[in-house]
Amino acid sequence: MEPQKCNQDRDSMLYVRRPPRARLVPGSDALRRGGKAGPPRYPDGARRDLQDLKARRDQHALWRNPLLAACAGGVLDKQDFRLLFSQYYLYARSFTRYLAAFMANCEDDGHRARLSANLWEEGGMLASDKRHSELLRHFLRTSLDIEPDEIEYSESGRHFARAYLDFCMRSSPRLSSAFLALGTEGIVGRLYGILVRGLVQAGINDDELTFFHLHMECDDEHAASLEDIMLSYAYTPDWSDVCLDAMNHALDLRDRFFTSIYRKIERRHTGTVFAGTDNCRALVIPMNADQ
Repeated sequence: MEPQKCNQDRDSMLYVRRPPRARLVPGSDALRRGGKAGPPRYPDGARRDLQDLKARRDQHALWRNPLLAACAGGVLDKQDFRLLFSQYYLYARSFTRYLAAFMANCEDDGHRARLSANLWEEGGMLASDKRHSELLRHFLRTSLDIEPDEIEYSESGRHFARAYLDFCMRSSPRLSSAFLALGTEGIVGRLYGILVRGLVQAGINDDELTFFHLHMECDDEHAASLEDIMLSYAYTPDWSDVCLDAMNHALDLRDRFFTSIYRKIERRHTGTVFAGTDNCRALVIPMNADQ
């Protein structure tokens, strides 16, 4: 799907009009003036709109995806997860590119500072061997017997990663902030909770799942930082609708990617393991990742 379909008509240019400086997020202009950054000031109702967006996110079709249902139901084996994560790796290893593309489109240096902090953590800070992509590579090699450099990516795997990068490169900051805050970082806790449950049921030791647990712990903070950037655009026209479209686009991309992987897994099992798919779906809806 081309990014223009996500209400890009409302954002005909890459950069939306900047909100007044006094309304930017903390750590921005107030610090440049040498003063202290006070609480951010957003339009009345912006926080309420944010909670409504999160409620809509929690009801998205992604959470009824058959792959997540099968994962939660404990019917995926190690070979199934090899297929899933060999294709997911291209998206995951490119995540810093998505943040960098978003940052390049941000006019406000306060926003760029917050994004650079996220990039710093993703890169392992002073320990490059602890960068998140390297933790995932270690998981692939030691737990799933996958050599990352030898992965052959499917069309769906390449499309998922490329569509993410294209959106962050070509979209305005208010679109990208919602795309990454609500549609990406904000779902990690719930999503990775489901994946961890399935991996453990498939025989993977929990102490081998550092990549997932690290993201479940730190991505809430990353999501909050991105939400602050997103909220700084709340004064712009159609803000809530634009955020909803961008969020749904991110969730739709992941939903389609997971469905394509599920179909490959289903073919591998020739329909025997997944005869009760509808029953498995009931295990996901409703569900909290920490239960």
